Amino acid sequence: MKKNVIRLNKDYQDLIPTYLESRVKDIITIRKAVQNRDFNLIDNITHNLIGSGKTFGFDFISDTALKIRSNIKTKNSDGIIKNVEKIEHYLSGLEIKYVDEDEL
Repeated sequence: MKKNVIRLNKDYQDLIPTYLESRVKDIITIRKAVQNRDFNLIDNITHNLIGSGKTFGFDFISDTALKIRSNIKTKNSDGIIKNVEKIEHYLSGLEIKYVDEDEL
């Protein structure tokens, strides 16, 4: 499997494991919400993903969450699941290198 290597500010090193665990929980919640057609819940989660992903340096998560929000507007459950799977794949191949801010 190809690794997704990203460089993150070492100041976030203590926060990232909990952040990533929360993303796994979000994926589970989104999958359940799709089954229940709870698009408001999915919208709330993706809103948080967009902001937090960019904050911590996980642009792929933010960008994919934006795609999910587009799928919400059309109630496209298949599109939501497809993009959730992209986030899952990204997370499963993630390799993080912590660096000083001036090395980002």
